[in-house]
Amino acid sequence: MKMEALAKLARHAKSERANEPIDLSEFAEDPDQVYREAQAFRRMSGEEQGREFARVIEEGQRWLETSPDGPLVREYLDQQEAEWHRIQRELIARHLAKQEESPAPLLDEADPSRPHDGSSP
Repeated sequence: MKMEALAKLARHAKSERANEPIDLSEFAEDPDQVYREAQAFRRMSGEEQGREFARVIEEGQRWLETSPDGPLVREYLDQQEAEWHRIQRELIARHLAKQEESPAPLLDEADPSRPHDGSSP
């Protein structure tokens, strides 16, 4: 996603219309161009792909530092990150609660395919 599009999303999230759907058609790119870029990326070696990732990250960082929308986008990204962490904590807590209700059986060390019955060997 281009940084300008991210800035537009951040402005929308801060607006009075934040709870309304956003028209994503304005973010559409030429699908043929996207396909060509994806094919070119797939043809790169792993090392070249790594350099391309680093270049894109550096370009985005430079944009965040120099754009008037940078602080707004940074705040938006931080909020998205915090929400992702909240969701992860909630999922882990749910999983742990289910484990406490019905713990997975221990495996028999001699035969890992058999559950251990809890008695001494």
